[in-house]
Amino acid sequence: MSPLFTRLVMYALVLALSFASLSIASRAHADEHTNPTYSRGEVDDEVEDLFGGLSESMALALNRVFEDYGSPNAFIKGEENSGALLFGLTYGEGELHMKSGEHEKIFWQGPSFGFDVGAENSQAFVLVYNLANINDLFQRFPGLAGKAFFIGGIGVTYLQSENTVVAVMRSGVGIRGGVNAGYLKFRREATLLPF
Repeated sequence: MSPLFTRLVMYALVLALSFASLSIASRAHADEHTNPTYSRGEVDDEVEDLFGGLSESMALALNRVFEDYGSPNAFIKGEENSGALLFGLTYGEGELHMKSGEHEKIFWQGPSFGFDVGAENSQAFVLVYNLANINDLFQRFPGLAGKAFFIGGIGVTYLQSENTVVAVMRSGVGIRGGVNAGYLKFRREATLLPF
């Protein structure tokens, strides 16, 4: 292979890589504007507003969620009631806020089944990831494949449907313990039917 041919191939590769990196950078810049996200500071302010402050355990729970999924492009501030005696029910309502400026009153409910007993009334803060538009939220988010953890009385459950992930943070009054499988379904209108 001649040195001239080798140089031409190298220049062609450098040009191709330069165009590829410019294309990736411009797509990332476009995504930032078409799907903006909330900063950690903005989320902290909203959590403080809902819970009346940002406790150490709440800050640790938020750290964990941000480590796992990064910055959300939507959140829900609301209240949730749940109870279970092997079979459980959850009902909640709140306000969905998207970084794009859209907001809407929403409701959620769902059944669960498992080794789970108790009742709870809690404030709920839900971080929502990869929500392209509000309509994508109105579906079932199964919890069987989700994961949950507790930090200082703050419970966090991850639920996912397709690319959209919701991280439900709860802190409230009551006693409920155990393990269950179920789902949450988000709706525009309240209903007593958990399905």
